[in-house]
Amino acid sequence: MSNGAVPGMRELIHQSVRFLAVGLVNTAVGLLSIYAIIFFFNAHPGLANAIGYAIGLAVSFVLNRFWTFSDSQSIVKVLPRYLTVAGISYLLNLGVVLIGTDYFGIGPYLVQLFGMAVYTPTMFLGCRFFVFNGKQKGDEKILSIAHTKPENIEAINNPGFSKKHPKVTAVIELGIVGLVPLILAMSVLGLWHRDLSIPFVYSGSDDVWQLILTKVLKDTGWILDNPFLGAPDIAHWHFNAAVQTSALHSILMLALSQFIDDAVKLQQIYYILNFSLISITSYLACRLLGIARFAAASIAVLFSFTSFRIGWIFYAYLANYFTVPLALVPIFWILTGELGKFFPKEQPLHSGIKSLLRSGKFWISFFCVLLVTLSDGYYAFFTLLLLGFATAMRAIYGDIMTPARLLAPVLLITTLILVALVVSLPISTYQHAHPAELYPDGKADPTLFKRPFEAEVYSTSLKLLVAPIPEHHIKNLGQLGQRMVDNANAARKIPTGLSVSLGTIGSVLLLACFAVLAMLALHQASPNSRKTKFPDFLNNNPILWAAVILSVFIFLCSTSGGTRALIALIYPTIWAYDRFPLFLIFCLFAGAGAIATALVRDTTRSKFTIAVGITLALTVAGLYDQIPFNAAKGNAQTHDKFLAERSFIHHIESMLPAGAMVYQYPHSQYLSDSKYYGWGSFSHLRLYLHSTDLRWSNGASKNSPVENWHERIAGLPITDLITEVEAAGFQGLVIDRSVVPGDEYQKVRAALANQGLEILEDAPGSLAFARLKDPGFRIVYDPAFREAERLVITDQSRLTQSIVPSLISKPALQKFLAQKQSASFPLAIERALNPGIFKRAELLSREAGEKAIQPLEAMKGQMLCSNKTGPTVASQKDCP
Repeated sequence: MSNGAVPGMRELIHQSVRFLAVGLVNTAVGLLSIYAIIFFFNAHPGLANAIGYAIGLAVSFVLNRFWTFSDSQSIVKVLPRYLTVAGISYLLNLGVVLIGTDYFGIGPYLVQLFGMAVYTPTMFLGCRFFVFNGKQKGDEKILSIAHTKPENIEAINNPGFSKKHPKVTAVIELGIVGLVPLILAMSVLGLWHRDLSIPFVYSGSDDVWQLILTKVLKDTGWILDNPFLGAPDIAHWHFNAAVQTSALHSILMLALSQFIDDAVKLQQIYYILNFSLISITSYLACRLLGIARFAAASIAVLFSFTSFRIGWIFYAYLANYFTVPLALVPIFWILTGELGKFFPKEQPLHSGIKSLLRSGKFWISFFCVLLVTLSDGYYAFFTLLLLGFATAMRAIYGDIMTPARLLAPVLLITTLILVALVVSLPISTYQHAHPAELYPDGKADPTLFKRPFEAEVYSTSLKLLVAPIPEHHIKNLGQLGQRMVDNANAARKIPTGLSVSLGTIGSVLLLACFAVLAMLALHQASPNSRKTKFPDFLNNNPILWAAVILSVFIFLCSTSGGTRALIALIYPTIWAYDRFPLFLIFCLFAGAGAIATALVRDTTRSKFTIAVGITLALTVAGLYDQIPFNAAKGNAQTHDKFLAERSFIHHIESMLPAGAMVYQYPHSQYLSDSKYYGWGSFSHLRLYLHSTDLRWSNGASKNSPVENWHERIAGLPITDLITEVEAAGFQGLVIDRSVVPGDEYQKVRAALANQGLEILEDAPGSLAFARLKDPGFRIVYDPAFREAERLVITDQSRLTQSIVPSLISKPALQKFLAQKQSASFPLAIERALNPGIFKRAELLSREAGEKAIQPLEAMKGQMLCSNKTGPTVASQKDCP
């Protein structure tokens, strides 16, 4: 009896602990489901509560059946029992709550504890002895323990759920790993009661650009052509590779957009969901590398909360780096020789190829490379760099003597390059078809090409890598981090910030890498090196050594003056190597996970428990260190400005027909140094975020024909500008008063008023709007937006009262119309048939002094000089 009693009690304790753990998961899933249904779908609280409770109950049933009690009975038999026990337990819980509040006057919060005190043991005992009926099978196991082999005792004490149901185990593990960071993110970002249709960041910089990409993705189905910007043409955004090379994120958001109407909400929900996605892929990557579950879970949560991710919260691409852990898996396998072991020297090549193509690791590697290539151009390039480095290391190590062992790495590199070329094909095709946009006047536009020195400008350093984040919870550490950033900027022409901070744990691990390499060097230099060995957790740990090698290489590539500077001389397109340390963080964590796994291997349960406790404490400390105190982005000012602009644009949209064009004053181009917005600002595009079908003038790509047209008319006096935009078909003009000086605004306002246009002002949004007049005609430009190709007369009576634009000769037009008394309107006048009505743009440019007259012989005319008797014709030498 004594031999069976202890194991029986031990099993009961283990089941109790697992039952409580399931209760916590069940509660978290239920609450999160309720909040998510209300938050994302605006469901009624009662309906949300019912759905959330059902989901939680389903999760509880699955976990308790397969994990807590390891039951294998038919679901048809156990499910009705489970629902019965759950109903009875709930009624008992409800009874205790009602009796406690109504008869004993216990507070509404405290009485819930008494209710749970009844519900939990009732539910457990009902499941243990009635639902899953573990008594019979359990007793058999316990009574036979004295006759069981020692190696099987552990399996009896801990039912082999993971061995019996590996797929279900994996789903449960991934569910928990994905759920924890999601709940944490909702808390630290303050999202429980936040309106996600208002952006986290609304500064007018890259945040607006990213939101615009998401909006056009939702509006049109892709992100390269925006028919709502660049009016009277459409905007083609083929010069920023990130737009196209982040295709995977666009595909995922496009799928998510089927359930979410608002573009801002779409991008921000996708960002939130990536906490789970990054955690899950990190966990999978760690498990594929053989890292223990507890260490893998810690790495997963920490890597989903890097300071880089919180700091770059407004990006839908860079900050959602869920493919990075997966990209590193094949690189680790290459370095450790896992992808080369299929080609032993004595085996024929074709047999090795067959073995490789049947290998799960090869196809996992292929899939990981494919995903990262589709997810981001920078991360794809960094992966290519690491694949090349790992392949070179294997060749140096000795695989060059058996070249077939390098076949898998070469195939992966080739795959990455080919996929990247296919993804970039729309960009390269457009650029080849529009060389004038890249090379205006036959010279390369420097703003459209990256230069090698930018790899130094956008660089990090050891100081910046180990610097604490300036927004640290510990004030002194935050001040130290800011001082280190300021000190780094003192030596820079272009200031920088902390793109990727390793955090305290990452910094310690990086220094440990250098220490391990120093130990190895000293060990090799020691005359007693053959007699002494490294500890087993260091010596027999290929993943650890791969992590150390990769960490050092990434460090050299990321820091100023390092390998990056040499690469940039050959390939300057990739310049922001300060994002590369994101790979470094995971490598450092993976190395630490490999050590933790080695230390607990073949250890006792008490030591394993201690290791898990230490890991949990480090995880909490790491999160506290990495997450800034101001992680909840946004403020009342941002909130009010965004809502004010949204309200004003919606009002404008109600005044104009669908598809109407609105001219934006002032005109700006983000790749030009605007006197209003400065360099690199996207603030001039932000109004598009609030509209449904209006077309806006700003946003065309630099040097495109329509952008050149905008640049020309933007330099005209305001009266002439109004004439040109009315003739082009614009029906409204909006003024951004937040950047237009007061005196300039008054001049624009007066010009509009002089033409009888009513001004609508919005003080909260710092905007003003005037509905433009219909001049009775419209100009249709040629594809180059230089010449007027066609003039369409819609109302002759209005035409007589209107000023015509510079490309039209009004006397010639009036003469033409006088001959067309019986013509019907609208009347289209083609330049090819009536050239006298249209002026040549080249001549107008020369008259305005915008273009030189060449050759000089083309300058013809008379020079008139005046005297007291009146004008006389004189030669040039006679004129004073």
